[in-house]
Amino acid sequence: MQITVPPLALVIILLCSAGLSIYMFAWASQRKRVDGAREFSLLALAIAVYSAGYSLEISRSDLPSILSAIRIEYLGLAAVSPLFLAFSWRFTQKRALPLPLRIGLVLFVAATITVMWTTSYHRLFYVDPYIRVGGPFPALAFSKGPWYVAQFIVQELCAIASAILLCANAYRSDALRRRQALTMALGGTIPIITALAFFLGCIPWNLDPGPLSLSCAGVVFSIALFRYGLLTIVPEARELAIDSLRDGFLVVDATGRIKDANKAAIVLLGESIGNPALLIERSTREGKALGSLLDLGEGKIEFELDAPGPGKRHLHASAYPLQSGRGGSKGMVFLISDMTEPIKLFARLLDLAEKDSLTGLLNRRRFIDSGSREIEVSRRSQLCLGFVIADLDHFKEVNDRYGHAAGDLVLVAAARRIESSFRNIDIICRWGGEEFAVLMPGATTVDASRAAERARLALAAEPVIWDGVPITVTGSFGVYHLEPGEASSLEECLNHADTAMYEAKARGRNRVVAAKNE
Repeated sequence: MQITVPPLALVIILLCSAGLSIYMFAWASQRKRVDGAREFSLLALAIAVYSAGYSLEISRSDLPSILSAIRIEYLGLAAVSPLFLAFSWRFTQKRALPLPLRIGLVLFVAATITVMWTTSYHRLFYVDPYIRVGGPFPALAFSKGPWYVAQFIVQELCAIASAILLCANAYRSDALRRRQALTMALGGTIPIITALAFFLGCIPWNLDPGPLSLSCAGVVFSIALFRYGLLTIVPEARELAIDSLRDGFLVVDATGRIKDANKAAIVLLGESIGNPALLIERSTREGKALGSLLDLGEGKIEFELDAPGPGKRHLHASAYPLQSGRGGSKGMVFLISDMTEPIKLFARLLDLAEKDSLTGLLNRRRFIDSGSREIEVSRRSQLCLGFVIADLDHFKEVNDRYGHAAGDLVLVAAARRIESSFRNIDIICRWGGEEFAVLMPGATTVDASRAAERARLALAAEPVIWDGVPITVTGSFGVYHLEPGEASSLEECLNHADTAMYEAKARGRNRVVAAKNE
């Protein structure tokens, strides 16, 4: 059976992109008096909606679900290029887009969203959409309707016009403004190129590069926003905005003396950080981390601090040099982020990616990865490998008679009993449905058969109680072992164990049968 692996890494990247865009949206929303801040905040929000929608799309494999996710995407995608044009015009011309153009773009965005949401009733947008397989994950394929072509042309024209406006403005501006404009132009150019490549069919498997290209654009926009001071305002308002950030903001001079710190920095690093006369104390963990960046002149570092109660606080610091008029350094700015919750979330996502959500055992994909490595180790070290396949007897009758909730309870109980019957070094997974697989490093057929017999007895030892009703649980076990140095794949070994398990079923169930090595 072919195993479909969800694109977890891509989903995480897209969700991180959405998170970054939401952060920029919130940051820019607080600077409404700055030219382009309102347009930029809406642009960041549109990118966030698009990235989040695409992460939902690639997590689906059937056509109705994918189309539903795309409808969400277009709530953001339809507005991205028009908003980029609105920002670029405001940034370069210091005024809003001409009213007729604004009205035209708003109507076009609304029409595009409407046509997309009603695409199942006409052939204006997607013509004969279907799911294309064969790539890393199922992707939507379609013929392009007239409105799809029209909105692509409008989106590209808006993006190209934006890049031209920004580049033209760069050559008429001072150094800082030039860096801001060119950075924004670069961020806007990335989606132009990838969208054209996708439209012309140059992308393998018909995968849409738009969300990833906008993720890259979001990173570039964040550089313009935070590195080059885009949307900066008068010092008093800037100070107020910096104090409202959740990230720590720390300014030190060339000697390491703290000159300024916002509230978040004081919370993250301690009250002493708020003392403007304090040198960074390198004997502390945070002082050692920040001091190393001060020595380097710039860079990034991650470090841990003790948190109230059990656990650690994970912090990420980025250092940016403050240049003097003669090219030397007059100090440094640190941006310090609390990454504790994202790290915990990422660990949880990894756990979900590797384990079966119901039983807590390894899932099939993780078992295959581990099993393939163990076979290679066995081949090199000349050790046996034992394999066990277990299948619960008459499990369908449990679901049919008592319901799926009862079936889930039986599966969890069976998983615990099987797990307790094997060694700590054995690799156990829920292979699928009511079937479990075990890999036993260094185990012969005798070793694996004894462990399987322990598991069989543990399953049948006592019934599982569901709503006061005892449910008898038994299982059929197939055993196989790989001889030292024998050349065989994981699939072949499991097939032998699976065949033996079916023989156990044929002999009356609730027994262990060992396959014979040929």
